[in-house]
Amino acid sequence: RYAADFDDAASIAAEIARPGDVVFTIGAGDVNEVGPKLLELLR
Repeated sequence: RYAADFDDAASIAAEIARPGDVVFTIGAGDVNEVGPKLLELLR
């Protein structure tokens, strides 16, 4: 799915992720910002 920004990407990943899943955030640039946002949503 398309994500317009990092907040949107984290929200989409949080919706899709299930217990036991491993989620990788890979890409160029500041994509490393998605990981902390995703963790916050999953807590």
